[in-house]
Amino acid sequence: MNAPESVVLDYTLHDLYSTDNQDHDIWLLYAYAPPPHIQLAPDTPALTRFPVQSPLCPAVEKDELAQTLFHVTAQRFGFCSGPMPLLILEPGAHQDHASPISRGHEAISRVFGQLQANQRPLPTYTHDLANLALDRTAQLAVMVPLDWVAHLPHLIDPSTHYNLLSKRGLAESGLPTPRTAVIDTLHSPRRPWTAMEIRQEATRMTRSIREHPLPYVLKVPRVTSTGQGTFVVRTEADRTAVNTIFVDEVKSMLLALNPTNESLRPCNLILQEMVSGETVGLTFFVTKSGQVIFNSCTQQEVDETFCWSGGLISYHDQPRLERQYRNTMDAVGHFLHRSGYFGPAGVDVMTDESGTQLVVDLNVRITGTYHLGPLRGHFTRRGFFEAAALATHRLKCTRPAFERHFATDLRRGCVLVTAWVHAREASLATITVAAKDLTGLRELTQKLSDFAKRGPTVDDLGACLKDQFKL
Repeated sequence: MNAPESVVLDYTLHDLYSTDNQDHDIWLLYAYAPPPHIQLAPDTPALTRFPVQSPLCPAVEKDELAQTLFHVTAQRFGFCSGPMPLLILEPGAHQDHASPISRGHEAISRVFGQLQANQRPLPTYTHDLANLALDRTAQLAVMVPLDWVAHLPHLIDPSTHYNLLSKRGLAESGLPTPRTAVIDTLHSPRRPWTAMEIRQEATRMTRSIREHPLPYVLKVPRVTSTGQGTFVVRTEADRTAVNTIFVDEVKSMLLALNPTNESLRPCNLILQEMVSGETVGLTFFVTKSGQVIFNSCTQQEVDETFCWSGGLISYHDQPRLERQYRNTMDAVGHFLHRSGYFGPAGVDVMTDESGTQLVVDLNVRITGTYHLGPLRGHFTRRGFFEAAALATHRLKCTRPAFERHFATDLRRGCVLVTAWVHAREASLATITVAAKDLTGLRELTQKLSDFAKRGPTVDDLGACLKDQFKL
């Protein structure tokens, strides 16, 4: 429904990567790691070098999970990348050419086709990960380190990147954070453990869960996008439930420890003081020379399980918020630069009752709200000064039915589809919305939520069928 070239970004990641770095040759790979107990295809074995955790991971059909981790992720994070090579993984597609994951190229082209021609990503689809090679001078910039591409030259050393992404990395960064305890395993994978030793070590590592005064926050070191990584423990009932989850989770982490990842110290729990206060999400870019370029400041939305559900931006407030959080943003950016990082990043900052700004989370990668910065001009030229990037919706409709229902909003430019994938029984979509004020934004997000819950009307479906079959 959006006319070609209807979206013009103020700037792209290509522009930011080019700052202080005129000779760059960077390929992007925006893909999440799957839950540790799921192998999506024969050429994507479980991650052993860069392990992840996934407590309370919901049951998801494999094809849909693969499309979420690879196709949806590539679109929603690649939307503001500009004319950069974008690798899109399609594991297993060569074995089943009818697989849904191998039929999404047209949908991806439609999403990127909303951008003006010179700002569109340059997708390359690959299913043969073992034999994947880059141009001689190219380097790979990834969201998260993945075993499957560890043989390729990376812009950031994968081990360094893994540690920067981990909750341990933040706890040991020296940045201002709430009081934090890191509970490491004392075991080493250099000898086999008995089942009793694993049980005893899990009991030792989780002792603080059972004994620490309430309230507190508990985290796993490296969560996938499909799990829950943060648990807020306020009551004894919370404590009992979390203890049950983490005894099993620690056993899984112990079993995932091996000589290839031992140096990363990936088996630990993070127990953090609970601090009350206003929290914002800052996104920025660290250039090759160490400049810290502000991108946006958003209000982060979380659901009842403390999983990210979206981010809201007020464009009028951005100059004030940049000034307010500039010192903290610079401190984080300079820490990342000293650590060898170059690229986009996000940080959640909480201001406590005394006015102290504390770093409560650090995402050393592009984030789900990053594109809200480059979309400022697109929205404000149309009179929209409040916007929201929403988490992926599962819609019981086709894209033509969605476009029929939201035709007016799409034409006005206040609804943007930043990712769309056709699953077997539904569509997976990531939507960005905007309005002139917060009241209008809430109304529009509620309209989307209601549509996602009930699906299209009979009239929507009838019109879609007429379009498809020229009735």
